[in-house]
Amino acid sequence: MLEDEYADSRQRYELLHLLETAHGRAARDNSNISSTIAQMAYAGSGSITQAVVAAIMTTGDTHAPIEDAYYNLNEASDEYLASIGIVAGFGNSFFKESIDPAFQEVFDTLTKHYPLIEERIKHIQQVARIEHLFPNAALITAGCLSVLGLPKEMGIALFIKYRVQAWADLCIGV
Repeated sequence: MLEDEYADSRQRYELLHLLETAHGRAARDNSNISSTIAQMAYAGSGSITQAVVAAIMTTGDTHAPIEDAYYNLNEASDEYLASIGIVAGFGNSFFKESIDPAFQEVFDTLTKHYPLIEERIKHIQQVARIEHLFPNAALITAGCLSVLGLPKEMGIALFIKYRVQAWADLCIGV
């Protein structure tokens, strides 16, 4: 019994570590809005603090809609999913033909160890008639929150925590 609990704890820690790595990589490698704004704010202010705050201010509806993705993954009814046009958690501005490579290992680990998440994602795609859009950082983060038993409100906190170093590095040219 203790071995099972230890294995589960190790699995959860690995998932969280993979998520952290993915967010940092995405912030550094993709010219997403938060990374771009961080760099612009730093260029204008010379302050990493102000740059990070500016990056944080870009999150929400379009960029990092983690709470909406969490809702779609865990709470949304089929009627709701079928009625909305854009389903938070699917699609990526940079990777149209696949999951963002930064998040592929997280997604693979998540769906391998927690097959109910994969089933729910496929169900959402079917009900909402999502074609040619792949799970994005928001949905993958929401899936991790779900299996880790964390509330949806923690999503944006993890997003910020995991990206701050990358934003700072981009500002100072590391």
